[in-house]
Amino acid sequence: MNKQDRSELLPEFEGSEFLPTTETRTESTWMTAACLASGVAAAAGAGAMLMYYFDPDRGKARRTVVRDKTTSTVRHGGKVVEGFYADLSNRAHGLKAELDNRLHPKPVDDSKLVARLRSKLGRVSTHPHAIGVACTDGKVILNGHVLVDEVDRILFSVRLVPGVKAIENRMAMHESAVGVPELGGSIPKPAEDFVMA
Repeated sequence: MNKQDRSELLPEFEGSEFLPTTETRTESTWMTAACLASGVAAAAGAGAMLMYYFDPDRGKARRTVVRDKTTSTVRHGGKVVEGFYADLSNRAHGLKAELDNRLHPKPVDDSKLVARLRSKLGRVSTHPHAIGVACTDGKVILNGHVLVDEVDRILFSVRLVPGVKAIENRMAMHESAVGVPELGGSIPKPAEDFVMA
């Protein structure tokens, strides 16, 4: 039956997308073939898996390995979840303590504050040993030698330490460490900067 015969039978659908054309039949044939091929591949894969696990010679050992790995994963997964909740709980307690300290600051002993500042300087300065720290009632005095490009980072970090009320900067600033013995012995450069001879 050609297209003209079909349009005589169904005149209201003439030229309509509802009447199948050769193109749509070809597309539908390809889609049917693709679905059939994927179904055959899935069935073949399932059959291969069943043969692998129910093999009379090695099937029992393979099933045992799968069972053991599944059990191990379930047990390990429980430990991971417990660790996640413990970490989350510890972070929440730390955040609460930090907020309490920000909202209701407690006086900090000067020696404890100096220790906190020394720790902070070790993370933000390449020459922390060259910086002297003194503290009286939360007022911090920084003296010693420092590189110019580190001053802002150091002062910013010191301001953030709980217990610091004021900062007095008496540090001598230098463009480079050349000729300043206090700035010798900085943190070594990364290995990629060194050239092997």
